[in-house]
This record gives sequence, structure tokens and C-alpha cells, in this order.
Amino acid sequence: MYLPQTDILDRSAIELAYKGAKIHLPAIDSLAEAIELANGKPSAGWKGGDVTSKATSSPSWYQTDSWPACQKLIAEGWVEGREKVAANLAAIFASGAAELSCGDAVAHEVGGAYPDVPLYVAGEVCHMVNEGDQLGEKPIVKLIVNTAASCAISGERLINRGAAITALVDEIESAGNSCEIIATWPANARRGGAFYAPMVRIKAAGEIVPIDDLAFALGHPSMVRRVFFGLLEVDPKTDGKGYEDGYGIPVDIPADALPTDAIYLRGVVQDGKRYDSAEDAMDCVREIYNKQAEANGLETVGGAL
Repeated sequence: MYLPQTDILDRSAIELAYKGAKIHLPAIDSLAEAIELANGKPSAGWKGGDVTSKATSSPSWYQTDSWPACQKLIAEGWVEGREKVAANLAAIFASGAAELSCGDAVAHEVGGAYPDVPLYVAGEVCHMVNEGDQLGEKPIVKLIVNTAASCAISGERLINRGAAITALVDEIESAGNSCEIIATWPANARRGGAFYAPMVRIKAAGEIVPIDDLAFALGHPSMVRRVFFGLLEVDPKTDGKGYEDGYGIPVDIPADALPTDAIYLRGVVQDGKRYDSAEDAMDCVREIYNKQAEANGLETVGGAL
């Protein structure tokens, strides 16, 4: 079931930015829980579609043919997407758009605290990072990733962005930091005046998350267009709020509503064309991250402050 209204965002700041809007900020503790919730029947008052029963004639938009296909992909691992992420990562690192580590050298072993993404996708057995004495010495980096995207954004752009964020996480954790990653999908209703932003925790600080889950949650089109759509359908608090009309309008979270210790990666709404290639996507993601990291006194990717 849904957790209480999230305390991650400042509700009063959202109320100020969207005066009169009916605000709903559900918190979901994991990707697995989000998928389980989205798999439920639409709430009694929902008058729109049902992503769990609808097949699609636009596989490039969803990157899955149906909800069962989406569930199977998650259960078995996103093989095709993993290959695309691997290819994108290879291009990113070959181009110099990202570096393998932005901090102290780390030891790679068969077992460890978290995976080194490029080594993992390359099939290297010793792809796990051993934090050793670095544990607890560097700050936790909280990433809030806005996955919202309009219907005009292609699936390939979302995948490029996901690969770039995955590479970014690798850079951050290779420096000995630990990331907490939260995916959100903020949207305004096209009519009725509502602001909805579910917050799904994908990775807790210090937690090991399979790369497949990370890549799916941050870059697979079905995370946006099946899982988040499904969450909206089953949530009774969205009934009658106007989301039946195209699931609303993707928006960004007001800056004042964000935690002061968080790095916010804005949605694809503003930067759609900047994700046309893996290299461009990495440049965009790093630019956004570094600007906020420097302001918050954190290490920038590619080198310490």
C-alpha cells in the first residue's frame, strides 16, 4: 500500500507555486513495491485507461508490447536495454565525456559494496567496489530524478538519459560516496487543478541495487509510460482530478520544494533534444549535476572541488 505523504518535498512550497491545486505526494519504498502497486486494478473512480490490460501498436514508445511483457522484462532482466546501456556507456567513456573515477582510487573485487557500472556491463568478474576505509568518510549524495516526459519524447532519448544517469552514479560511487536515488513523475492535471508527484525510492544509501533495476527505473520508457501511469490509475486520490485526459502534463518540481541536501535532475521537458545521443545526454546530466553539487559543497564529477 502507499506510504504516508512524502516528507521529501516541501508541500508548502508546492502550494505556493501551484495556488489552489490539489496536491498529492505519495511515497513508495522500492521499485518492486511500485510495480506491485501499478499491477492492481484501477480505482473505482478512475475513468481513464488501464495500462495493465492495454497492448500497444507503438513498441518504440513503450519499449514493451504489453504490461505482462513489461513484468517479464523486469523479472528476467532488461537484456536488450542493458546492451543499449552498455553501448552508450562505451561511447560515453570513449569520448571522454565521463571519467571512471572522480576521487580516490578504489579496489575492484568479485564481492563488494556496489558495482562499477562500466566493468559490470563489460562482463568483468571483478566489477564490485570494496569501500574499505572510505565507508562513512564521504557524504551521502541524494539524487532526485524527474522521469517525466511528454508523449513527443522518443524512447531512445529516455534510454540515452538513463544510461547517462547510470554513468553519473558510477562516477559518484567510484569516488567513495554513496547515493540515495529517488525517481519521481510530477504532473499537473490538464483540467481540474491538481499536482501529483509520486516518489519512488530506487536505492537507499549503502544499499546494493542490481544494475538492471537501476537502468530500468531511470531510463526505460515503460517505467514512465506503464509503471508511473499504472500508479496514477490505482490511486483513489487521483480520481476525478482530470488526469484521465492523457495522464496530465509533465512538469518540474519547484526549486523551493526540494531538500537543500539533494541534487535534482530535472525532467526531459526542458532538455528533450539534449538526449539525442549518449554523449550529449552525458554532457547534459553532468552539467546539471555539477552546478548543484558545487553550490552544495559536494564533489563534482570529473574532479574534486
